[in-house]
Amino acid sequence: MQTFDPVYSQLNGINLIEASAGTGKTYTIATLVLRLLLEQHLDIQQILVVTFTESATAELRDRVRHKIVEALAHLNADFYGSESIAVKPDETLSAILAQQKNTALCRKRLEKALHHFDEAAIYTIHGFCQRMLLENAFESGILFGTELLKDQTDLLEEIVLDFWRIHFYPDTDPQFLDYLMGRGYGPEKLTKFLRGKLGQAFLKRIPELNTESSTELPDKDAEADLLQAYITAFEEMRQSWPVVEVQVMKLLLQHPDLSRNKYRITSLQNWQVAMQQLCALAHPPIQVFEKFAQFTNNKLQEGTKKNGQTPEHVFFDLCDSVLETREALLEAYTQRELWLKHQLFDYAEAEFKKRKHALHQQSFDDLLQNLYFALVGEHGAALAEAIRKQYAAALIDEFQDTDPLQYAIFQHLFPADAQQAHSLFLIGDPKQAIYSFRGADIFTYLSAANDAHQRYTLDTNWRSKAALIAAVNQLFGRENPFLLEEIQFRPVNAPQSASKKSITKKPSAAMTLWFTERAAARQKDKKPIDKKWAKRFLPERVAGEILRLLNESDNGAEEAVMAGDIAVLVRSNQQAIEMQAALQQHRIPSVLYSRESLFASHEVVEMLHLMAAILEPWHERRLRTALATDLLGVDGNALEALADQEAVWERWLFSFQHWHERWHQHGFIQMFRNLLQQQHIAERLLQYPDGERRLTNLLHLSEVLQQASTQPQRGMHQLYQWLAQQSQQRPDDDVYQLRLESDAAAVKLVTIHKSKGLEYPVVFVPFAWDGLLRAGKDEICVFHDRDNAQRMLDLGSEDLQAHQNQAEHEEQAENLRLLYVAITRAKHHCYLVWGAFKDAQTSALGHLLHGSDTNIIQTPDTELRQDLDRLAANSQGCIQVNDLPQANVQAASYYPVNLEQQPVLEARPFSGKIPLPWSFASFTALVVAEVHTQQNNAQDNSEYQVDERLQRTGETSSGIATGETKQVDGSLSLIEETGHGNTPHPAFLFPAGANAGNFLHELLEHLNFNRWQADNDPGLFLHLLQAYGFAEELEAALYQWLDAILNTPLEQAENTAENNGEMPLTLAQLNNQQRLNELEFYFPLAKINTRGLYQILHPVWQQHWSKTFAMPPEFPPLEGFMMGFIDLVFEWQGRFYLVDYKSNRLGEDIADYHQDRLLAAMQEKHYLLQYHIYTVALHRYLQQRIADYHYDTHFGGVYYLFLRGMRPDLGADYGIFQDRPELELIEQLSEYFGQE
Repeated sequence: MQTFDPVYSQLNGINLIEASAGTGKTYTIATLVLRLLLEQHLDIQQILVVTFTESATAELRDRVRHKIVEALAHLNADFYGSESIAVKPDETLSAILAQQKNTALCRKRLEKALHHFDEAAIYTIHGFCQRMLLENAFESGILFGTELLKDQTDLLEEIVLDFWRIHFYPDTDPQFLDYLMGRGYGPEKLTKFLRGKLGQAFLKRIPELNTESSTELPDKDAEADLLQAYITAFEEMRQSWPVVEVQVMKLLLQHPDLSRNKYRITSLQNWQVAMQQLCALAHPPIQVFEKFAQFTNNKLQEGTKKNGQTPEHVFFDLCDSVLETREALLEAYTQRELWLKHQLFDYAEAEFKKRKHALHQQSFDDLLQNLYFALVGEHGAALAEAIRKQYAAALIDEFQDTDPLQYAIFQHLFPADAQQAHSLFLIGDPKQAIYSFRGADIFTYLSAANDAHQRYTLDTNWRSKAALIAAVNQLFGRENPFLLEEIQFRPVNAPQSASKKSITKKPSAAMTLWFTERAAARQKDKKPIDKKWAKRFLPERVAGEILRLLNESDNGAEEAVMAGDIAVLVRSNQQAIEMQAALQQHRIPSVLYSRESLFASHEVVEMLHLMAAILEPWHERRLRTALATDLLGVDGNALEALADQEAVWERWLFSFQHWHERWHQHGFIQMFRNLLQQQHIAERLLQYPDGERRLTNLLHLSEVLQQASTQPQRGMHQLYQWLAQQSQQRPDDDVYQLRLESDAAAVKLVTIHKSKGLEYPVVFVPFAWDGLLRAGKDEICVFHDRDNAQRMLDLGSEDLQAHQNQAEHEEQAENLRLLYVAITRAKHHCYLVWGAFKDAQTSALGHLLHGSDTNIIQTPDTELRQDLDRLAANSQGCIQVNDLPQANVQAASYYPVNLEQQPVLEARPFSGKIPLPWSFASFTALVVAEVHTQQNNAQDNSEYQVDERLQRTGETSSGIATGETKQVDGSLSLIEETGHGNTPHPAFLFPAGANAGNFLHELLEHLNFNRWQADNDPGLFLHLLQAYGFAEELEAALYQWLDAILNTPLEQAENTAENNGEMPLTLAQLNNQQRLNELEFYFPLAKINTRGLYQILHPVWQQHWSKTFAMPPEFPPLEGFMMGFIDLVFEWQGRFYLVDYKSNRLGEDIADYHQDRLLAAMQEKHYLLQYHIYTVALHRYLQQRIADYHYDTHFGGVYYLFLRGMRPDLGADYGIFQDRPELELIEQLSEYFGQE
């Protein structure tokens, strides 16, 4: 393989360029584009550049444009005679420009390229396919207006559930279902089978089965015979066991020739219990207990001492029969299971195509498949020719991450037999092929390498210093370093200008190997070091070394190392979290880069709690859970204290209702931004050690939720359900990956996959010893046929074990490539940790240090250390081997933060005025505004748009003094005589508070008053008690209290008798047709204020109640709509009455509920204002619905029912406040509120 010359290498044909880490791959692509523009006279639109991610596409566009601008600048400088330009051209650019004879024409071409650069064909592979399908819709046969489906998770699960219902519910015998359940089958397992394996045109399933062929169907008759044989054998054994149990166990327990290592007394006793349980079953299970075979003749023979006599009994023969018939049945079920897997894939493939076609959708994989099948279809030749006319040259970046389908597309577009007609450059590095989990296929790259007309390599590493380059060359310089013979390691050179400065105070090698002795990890020889020890101590040692480097930099190192210069590369997000915790112990700032899903974060859990409370702000338990989150920060003590702090609890209730209304009216993001600012959530989260991470996740999540909320049919509850679903599924989408919180002056914690393409001065790779392999443990496995590189999916062939071993081999080979990527991210220094850790035998680092044949766990530490020392000795000082450092226990083991460099920020005072907006108002808003107005008269009035239904949350204590003498009109003796003073009434036994108020309102809303004991759902009381978190024992007391409420007269008996001689009106007399529950109203509201209401109401109240009343609640001017909910409107004898339920606990004695006391409560809670607003609303309502309506004729009055004081025997004097405002006052208020 020859070295690529960016100036003189030819441009035609298929060219493969192997670009090792740091050798300038992107620079080479930009240079090739420049040469194609200048030498082949192509337009920028004729050069196709394809890469694999959006970020890489953006970088390529920037680099290509910069190269054109740079070249044009130098041509212009020469043309206009400038003596100098800002940046001198590098040697390559100078050589390319020197080859051009007509510089004026070159300038025009480059100027044209810049002018049309927005049309430059630089795409992701999926973007390219989509564009080709749309631009050539007739040739490709693709429908217009097809939606791109970014996440197929929902569709996949829908298809799997349908398959499950079709194949597992009807006509499936219980034994086969038992077999499948025992093997963990369910929709989740089927989904796992399919994920990442559908839509793979070049994935071959084995063993091959035709599920549509009747000749290959499982033989159900033969299977039934096997099942019957098993049932017969099991039944004989089951019936025999109770008869022979004592004989069998005595024989096994006392037989002198049985090995007690295999047939221990305690084990036999356990097996006896298991056999008892098995034989107690009426039907034979497919899964028998683990040691059942110990009762068979074969196992007994194995467990007999040498030259001993094997125990014999007819029961053992029966067990043999059970085992043999069961194994025969299991073999048949295994074949049926295999058939089922094939059916699953066939069904899913067909349904995916059919359902997406019906919905006019296509996925990213569909883009590739559709273009490929269009190219090989009837009009394929015309389509390929059209694309070739459009693009005369193509450069495929990151080609090691291609797959068979992608390469097949480019093979059809740029065939090898047309080598001189077009230019095709395949640029990549097989040593960095690490994305097999995304479908990337290294074997496709290796096949393409054989198709290339020219193969080149880039041999100079421009990233790392010379010593580190030499260290990497030494580490990977062994035979077959990447396990695959086709991938060779070619040493790269360092440029002459490579830095030789040291980042430490004392000169040290560029690569450090920390060797961990078993003794240091408290482990014995020939035993592996426990991973739990590594998980606990390695992050601590790495953090200590980072602290040392940072402190040395402050004390005279040649090149100062800042925290932002250091990266710790890990395999999993959990390792990164553990590393971050260790750094926090030393107060070293760090930032987490990860492919971890946002939906796996703690912030999603907290957001779900918060959303649940906002959706149902009257649900006390959900609200308390939301308050306990880190977002709102109410600790346990404060949460408990809320039970006694009614005013604080009410403010929280009002806040949650306000957020509910804001979400409903203005959307999620407006609500959340308001909540974020109002509750100072950012400030609260930033107080945590990982505060930046938390805040970044939260803001990212809010954006994702806002985007999701814009989808059709996704209201408030649907958005909550969507988030809950995503938290379970955690879709693998770049949009949902954790974002970087801040990388300023912080150690980077990065997964190796995420680090590809990045570079850092100092790199730590503390977990490279972990060689845990997962591919061989999968029930189905993907591997490659080494004869033809065909990608295979084994669903359960006879060679499954061999194929699993092959899959493990491929996984180990990719782990070696991952290690190469990790080490080559370093510019100056790289740290590795090694030792005889568990799973080190199959690790990539173990292969490089000791070879695959060495048994690392059984090899003494001294010999392992010798291998490392030999490697260091041959590196000429580029590699050093040290013992794992001890923990940093110095007194000053904290990273100092230079507070003097931190700018002092100060908010600019706001002196302007914010105009009040048009808004919705309510009685509750007026009351809440009174508190807020005292704090900030300029507060946005939209803060007070609170649902009237939560007015009931104020129904706790009225604040009336309870230490007064409870003597009202001489009625104390009456109370004591009736027993109210001795035994607490159920009304006083029932809990107080907002939750109780909500409960009572909902109960009364759903109750049939006049037949409440006969017609109502008998489970209603218990259901509501449970829903609101009250004890079920309260049901009896509730019945008694409710009976009192419904049968208490609403008017004095003497008044009723004088008028019409009828019984006094009670709620129990009302049927459902006479009631309107929770009547909602809206009416237009002109600009109103406190003074205006006072001028209207005060004179009337003073005259009516014969005392001076305070002003209505202070509130800012309001304009817009007045809204509210009236608990009950009922009709009685042609008149309409307004009712509001109050569950306030005014005191512990019935005297506290006398009418004289109620007036004080009505004033204190501003209920007088409330019922006047409600009366205006009902007055307007009746005007619109009754043709000959007149207030004096049709409006009966207002009842405020204080439920805890209602007693049938005490009449309307207790617990009932009644009024009927004059028509003149209501019309005056209605006019003040504005036009109807």
